[in-house]
Amino acid sequence: MEEKLRIISLAPSVTETTFALNRQHLLVGTTDFCNFPDEARRWPKIGGFATPDLEAIIRIKPDVVVATDLHNADKLDLIRQQGIRVERVTAQKLTDSPKTIRQTGQILNCEPEAGRLAQTVESGLNCLFELAEKVPKIRVCYFCTFEPCCSWKKKCQTNLLIKLAGGTHIPVDPERMAESIAESDPEIIIVPKTSYSNEWKTLGGLLQEDEILRNLKAVRENKVYFLDGELLSRPGPRAVEGFANLLRIIHPELEPGLERQHEEAGEMIKKTVGMECWKAITNNIPKSQ
Repeated sequence: MEEKLRIISLAPSVTETTFALNRQHLLVGTTDFCNFPDEARRWPKIGGFATPDLEAIIRIKPDVVVATDLHNADKLDLIRQQGIRVERVTAQKLTDSPKTIRQTGQILNCEPEAGRLAQTVESGLNCLFELAEKVPKIRVCYFCTFEPCCSWKKKCQTNLLIKLAGGTHIPVDPERMAESIAESDPEIIIVPKTSYSNEWKTLGGLLQEDEILRNLKAVRENKVYFLDGELLSRPGPRAVEGFANLLRIIHPELEPGLERQHEEAGEMIKKTVGMECWKAITNNIPKSQ
């Protein structure tokens, strides 16, 4: 008999994985940022990813609170002091996705399903990495945030993903943003969109209005892309979709291989985990614009 755990998820990646494994009935609370699938928005909220509300958690009386290795250890200790079990999964970067899924499955007591899903995601990512190894490097400027200006850095997980997708690092100096970008003149500019910020709109306007930025090669050739940033920052079942979206922006010539990989991954998930899992992973996935 399945143990009826009462689980609070402190991370969108954990919430998405729980839904993909058809264990959403175990959830009794999620964060304000847990917005996929749409059904996840209806669960009781316990605050933000970095700012969980201890009183709200206590009121819900969970058996387990599932956090990640990015969460503040002191805040998790406060939860433990209330007699609540706290578990942490590895979820620092998109390439952690197979491990995130397996560890979440252990907590949810569905290790076989989680193992099969993790293997499918891992195989899908590896196939995409292999595709990207065969293409020339493209100069890419990726903005994490605009105010303050933050482009991807050497230790940033986005830096790793863009390198894996066949991109070359374009550093940005926050003190002289436009000038430093112009010095490298990126071939592609990527701006992440999120459901909780409109910074991408501000930057999109600036790229068209600033005298220096509007003369960049990427802007002149209409190669400024607004990508779903949440797909790249949430290790879990949608990792293949997230990386594929990044790869098709940097190297659109790989599109036939990306579509084939998507179909193959879908068939594998349907066979190993089930149709409901595949629907949970792919339903309403935002596409690049």
